[in-house]
Amino acid sequence: MRLRIFFEPEDLERTRVSARPDALWELVLSLHRLRRPRPGLSPPADVVRWRTDALSGLSARPVGASVGRCLLPLVPASSYWPDFLTPHTGPAGLEPALDTVLSTPRAQIRRELDRLTDRSGAPSWGADLAVADSGALTLLGDHLRSYFSAALAPRWADISRQVSIEHTRLAGVAASGGPGELLASLRPFAVWHPDDRILQARYPVPWDVRLDGRGLHLIPSWFCAATPVVLVDDSLPPVLVYPLTHQPLPAADPTALARLLGPTRARILIAITVATPTATIHGQTGISPSQISRHTAVLAANDLILQARHAGRTFYTRTPLGDALITSSTSRPTRAQKPHSALTNRTAAGPRVEWRSPHTCSPDRSTELRQSTSAWFRRAGSDDAQEAPGRLHRTTRPHRRYHMRIRKTALRATSVLLAMAAAPLLAVTPAHANVNHCTAYLKSQHYLVSERATHACTWAANPSNGPARGAQCRDMLMHLGVAQYHAITACREAFK
Repeated sequence: MRLRIFFEPEDLERTRVSARPDALWELVLSLHRLRRPRPGLSPPADVVRWRTDALSGLSARPVGASVGRCLLPLVPASSYWPDFLTPHTGPAGLEPALDTVLSTPRAQIRRELDRLTDRSGAPSWGADLAVADSGALTLLGDHLRSYFSAALAPRWADISRQVSIEHTRLAGVAASGGPGELLASLRPFAVWHPDDRILQARYPVPWDVRLDGRGLHLIPSWFCAATPVVLVDDSLPPVLVYPLTHQPLPAADPTALARLLGPTRARILIAITVATPTATIHGQTGISPSQISRHTAVLAANDLILQARHAGRTFYTRTPLGDALITSSTSRPTRAQKPHSALTNRTAAGPRVEWRSPHTCSPDRSTELRQSTSAWFRRAGSDDAQEAPGRLHRTTRPHRRYHMRIRKTALRATSVLLAMAAAPLLAVTPAHANVNHCTAYLKSQHYLVSERATHACTWAANPSNGPARGAQCRDMLMHLGVAQYHAITACREAFK
């Protein structure tokens, strides 16, 4: 017994391949896979693992009873099940497909259920569906949605990946050899006869499909068994659902992320979860806070993490892109989604978030600030020494230059903090227009302009602070988390 699909010349040009899995075709065919395999049919190893996991999960949930009572009778292990369960909107996702199912005309539902009754017997609740009872259709939609969430959703990322690989293969074949070569590449599931323009495949019953200029939609399926499947109703858009060649998952490569991002950034990205503070990253990785600040700025600029500041502390959260990068390179299947946290939300204007600190910097704290800053940079120097132990044990000139850089950086940070502390006490009248230009530029770049940022702009706008006030303004803004380029541009606006 065989399936034959007859092509017209225009059908070849209208043949297309689905780039995404069809949600309801996969759902219906997975219900077949839940049953015991037929004698002589050995399912792929990953399908066997899926069946074991699915049966275990369904048996512990109420949805398991609804699958056995309501869904399995609608898709018996025979040559027919209703076409309205697999509409053409399946590749768009589960919800659009369910909307199409629930809006199926009553006459079509009644006709297809009558055919199912003739072939396999009436399902226990088929009478309500046959009259298109709204409650029965809603219940059907709920059962399909619950089953998809319990059995297919955990595996959906891998299913989508393998369908995309198949689409890439066939698209490349079609681009290089045309639609005829594409159909010929469907072996061993189907055989293309170019002279007769017939695509032939094994099938449970003899069946002919004539496209008549409508083209053919090829749908690769992860759950499809040994033979392709077509719709029974000739009036529906023609499809051919065929089995994917199951490929083993690539082994997890723990060094893949390090090769992409560099070992330091990879360690930082892995350490970040939800609202992870700098101290936690330092404790897990041993990377100094100064290094963490530099590398997290790069990760945030590429939308791999979000960073938020509050009361002098910085918190980091991985974005979905960062999660996907970690998941694809370190573990398979995908790990569970982390708990949602309010700190993962972005502001409406963009990813940079800055909370206004309740603490103010006053002149009587200058000695404390100087001491704490110097101590911090001594710790930073020791952390850097741990990361590069060979550098500080030399008595050569690079060794002295290294310590000079630390001292200069500490002095610069101290002067910045002292300038920020003294800014509110200035008894001068700056050019307010220039200050407004500076703060307006920062707002245009989606920064929350705090009191300290305004002080930095005021410092640059005051000519009595000398020619170095522009650089000091830049350092103040960078200390508040403003990117270097934006800090320079803002201070130039105030310096005019």
